[in-house]
Amino acid sequence: MHPRALLAVTVLLLAFLASNAYAEADELKNISQLIGRKQYSEAAASLDSYLSAHPQDIHGQFLKGVILSEQKNTVEATRIFSDLIAKHPSWPEPYNNLAVIYAGQGQYERARQTLELALRTHPSYAAIHDNLSGIYAAMASEAYGKALKTDATARPQPRLAMVNLPYAEKRALAMAAGIQPEKPMPIKAATPAPTARPIPEAAVPATPAPVAKAPVVVAVAQPVAKPAAPQPVAITQPASGDHSAAVEDAVKGWAKAWSRQDVDKYLDYYASSFKTPKGETRRAWEQTRRSRIKGTKSIDVVISGIQTKIDGERAEVRFKQNYRADRVAKRTSKTLILQKDNDRWLIVQELTSR
Repeated sequence: MHPRALLAVTVLLLAFLASNAYAEADELKNISQLIGRKQYSEAAASLDSYLSAHPQDIHGQFLKGVILSEQKNTVEATRIFSDLIAKHPSWPEPYNNLAVIYAGQGQYERARQTLELALRTHPSYAAIHDNLSGIYAAMASEAYGKALKTDATARPQPRLAMVNLPYAEKRALAMAAGIQPEKPMPIKAATPAPTARPIPEAAVPATPAPVAKAPVVVAVAQPVAKPAAPQPVAITQPASGDHSAAVEDAVKGWAKAWSRQDVDKYLDYYASSFKTPKGETRRAWEQTRRSRIKGTKSIDVVISGIQTKIDGERAEVRFKQNYRADRVAKRTSKTLILQKDNDRWLIVQELTSR
C-alpha cells in the first residue's frame, strides 16, 4: 500500500476509535449524572443498555454496584465490588464503596479494614480518609454506648460517602488510546477534588477491638495524643547470644495473635519477603487470611513440642499445632522458617503436614 494511502487509513481508524470512545464516555457520564441526581431507576435502565453492548466494561460494572447499593440491594452490590477488587486490586474505589456497605450493616471493624486496604492503593484519597474518620468515630461511640448500656438505636450512625464516576469520559478516551485510565474521583462535580488531609487524631480510638472494656468518648471529644499502634511482642537478643528463647517467643506470639483474631498483629509476624503458600501475591494472601480469621466466631491455636534449629540469622522451628475454629478441629505438624530482622524474628516461610 502507498504510504499516503496507509496514512489516510490510519487517520480514519483513529477517528473511528475516538468517536466510539467519546460516545461511550458520554453514555457513562450521563448515567453518572443520573446517579448524582438520585434517579436510580433511569440510571439502571440506561446502564443495562450500555452493559448489553459492553458487558466487560469495568466502569459500567462499577456504576451497577453503586446503583444496586443505593437501591438497597447490598448482596449483589457486595458481590460486584468484591469481584472488582479481586480483578483490579490497585483500584481504590471498590474498596471504599464496599466499606460503606459494611458500615451500613453495622460491621464497623470490617469497614475499617477495607478502607485501610483502599489507602494502601491510594494513600492521599481524601474521600477515603473522610470515611475512615467517620468509622473511627462510630466505633468509639459504639464502645462508649456499650459501656454505659445505652440503646444502640439512639447512637448516631456514620454518614459515609460512596464514590461515583464523574470523569468517566476521560478514562474511556484514555483506554481507547492505550493509556492507563485515570482513577475515578469523589462525587464533587462542581469543585475540584480536595487535597489529602490526615485523619483527625481525636477521631481515632486507641484500639478498636477491645475498647469495650472502658469508655473512650474522651478520645473523640477532647484532643489527646494519638496512642502508638499495637506492635508484636518485642524480642530482645539474650546476652549469651543464644537466640532460641527469642525465636520461641516469636512463634508463641504469632499463635497468640492468631487465637485472639488480632489480624493486624498476626500479619505483622510475617516478613515482607514471606513466600506465600500457593505463590499468590502478598496482597491476595493477606486478604484471604483476613477474611478467614475475621469470618470465624472463635479460634484457638495451641502449639507444643517446639524444636528450634538456628543457623546464624535464620531459624527453623518445628512443632505440633492443635487448631480449633467453630466446629473445625485439626492437628497438624508445622514448620516455620524465620529470619532475623534487627531485633525481631519474622516468618519467611510456612509449611504444614499431617
